[in-house]
Amino acid sequence: MADTTGSISGYGYILKQVFEAELSRSARLLFCLLTVFADSDTWQAYPNNRLITGYLRMNIKTFRRARTELANLGYLQFEHQGSTTLYTLTLNQAKIGQKGAHNGYGYFPKLIMLNNHLSNNSKLIYAFLASHAGTKGIAWPSVGKMVSQLKMSPKTFYNAQRELKQADFIKIDRRYDGRVNQTNVYTLIANQKVVGNVVELDPWFKTNRSLLAPAYYELAYQTPLTVQQKKQLQPFIREHGDQWVNMATFYARKYGFQYAYIYEVVKDWQRMQLQTPDDVVDWMSRYSVDQQGDDHGIPEDRFKDYLLSFFR
Repeated sequence: MADTTGSISGYGYILKQVFEAELSRSARLLFCLLTVFADSDTWQAYPNNRLITGYLRMNIKTFRRARTELANLGYLQFEHQGSTTLYTLTLNQAKIGQKGAHNGYGYFPKLIMLNNHLSNNSKLIYAFLASHAGTKGIAWPSVGKMVSQLKMSPKTFYNAQRELKQADFIKIDRRYDGRVNQTNVYTLIANQKVVGNVVELDPWFKTNRSLLAPAYYELAYQTPLTVQQKKQLQPFIREHGDQWVNMATFYARKYGFQYAYIYEVVKDWQRMQLQTPDDVVDWMSRYSVDQQGDDHGIPEDRFKDYLLSFFR
């Protein structure tokens, strides 16, 4: 395989459930690989067998056994279409993209999964941490929990963890309360590069709030909408206008959510009969305070003015 270090962008979504379920190491690795190739709209991917076995360093028999294991558990569907196999991540379909708190999954960068310089054990550790890190890129599971759920010996775990630290993919902060050691805090450096600094993006949103919705989305996420995503948003744009849809993009991007969340939000807004940007601002100010508490870092009585400053 070619060297992929530093040249791969993009990410998938990895769920805690993958590590909580009784799955083999091979099945978990396969799911991790498929998730970085899966489209976040359809949750489908179609990498060929040679690519899969090459990146996973796995023989074809082990790969097929892992694929069957995932399918039997209902995490995956696959169908052969000529020389291509289409994979649908049914677990992701069921768990990701619903409106509400970002819980139970996190971003998993391609840069990690497709990195030939990392062992499979270190990739699994990173994926485990990512599944606990949400949108912030920070997690603090105990070593005991990781060793148990990853089914690794302490020695294997620490060796693989050292790989990630030496490659500057994670930072480990050890906590001590003056009496006993507490769980370490793991900062996922690669994840924070994926998500970006939301505060730094605010001036872009403010300056470009009148862009057409597809252009505004691309500015926010540094990637264009797919053809299918444009078709999904077009009815909302026609009925309510680009700025109305841009507000959903702003809200999702500010809190680290992705396209699937945007789509769920605009559908909800329409069901709630939020017709104008003013209607949406009123809802956003109430919902953000109710759901996010002080997470937005702005006093409650100023949050509505903050939103208005971007969309008026």
